[in-house]
Amino acid sequence: MSTVLKDTPEAFPQGPQRLTTAGWIWLYQPDPVSIQRLAAELDVDEDFLFDVLDPDENPRLQREEDHLLGILPVPVRRDEDGGWLLRPMGFILQEETLVTISTVQWTFLQDLFSRASTEAGSAGGQRRNLLRIVQAITEIYEHALDDLVQRMAQLEDLLDSTQSNDDLFRLLEVGKAALQMHAALAGNVAVIFKLSRHHRLAWEDEEKRRLNLLVADLQAVHERAEVLSRTMNSTMDAYGGMVQNNINHGLKVLTTLALVLYIPALMATLYGVNPPIPLQDKPWIFWVVVLGSFALSGLMAAVFRYRLRWI
Repeated sequence: MSTVLKDTPEAFPQGPQRLTTAGWIWLYQPDPVSIQRLAAELDVDEDFLFDVLDPDENPRLQREEDHLLGILPVPVRRDEDGGWLLRPMGFILQEETLVTISTVQWTFLQDLFSRASTEAGSAGGQRRNLLRIVQAITEIYEHALDDLVQRMAQLEDLLDSTQSNDDLFRLLEVGKAALQMHAALAGNVAVIFKLSRHHRLAWEDEEKRRLNLLVADLQAVHERAEVLSRTMNSTMDAYGGMVQNNINHGLKVLTTLALVLYIPALMATLYGVNPPIPLQDKPWIFWVVVLGSFALSGLMAAVFRYRLRWI
């Protein structure tokens, strides 16, 4: 069974904490003291462990003497609005031991860690756990992309009727998340591919076959994220063009109304001044001016409406 070594008396998930089982050490929400302790125990550079705490850390794989150190960004839901963020998960491969470092309480890690505890003592535990982690990460990306597609469709329906700035900003957040996942998946594919070809891990034939399938699945998810990212860019450009067209149409309408009302305003101004003007003493001139002004305005409005289609 697993042994939980806590740095604080609170229950999980409060941390920092260190969970250990045969072939797997999980450092959760580490503080500087926990990181320095683990770095001294494994004889690894503690700078790598601190890099895992950086939320913007990029995926990578590096070798340090007898260790393989890697970082894989994993999607996690944002609490306030249900959006998606990427947070790094670090791992260290040392002989028959797998070490994972995370600042997020991923459910899949808890499940896999509990499963590994029941299989303690079986051969190939390090590689088997790593395969399960990669598979779980792939499924999380698939679920996240499904959610982004669904949210994009909902926001498009809202924008068709409202064109609200808030909906546009939410759509922009969806596009940002898709772009970040696309970039992260490209790095994850490279990391997993290098692991599948690394001689130190001594993959068995069945494990190598499974890992190759996982690389193919990750590549497919990466291509899907690329398509979604491009679709989001095209959608944002389209809505940006629609907003600009609506603004231009509004300006056309206002300009047309100003021109239509200009003639009655001009005639009223001319016949409202004090200097004498022609026919001002005729009683019928008022109706001629009024009816003539409105007739010309109506003619202009008809031209703008039916010929130019500005209104």
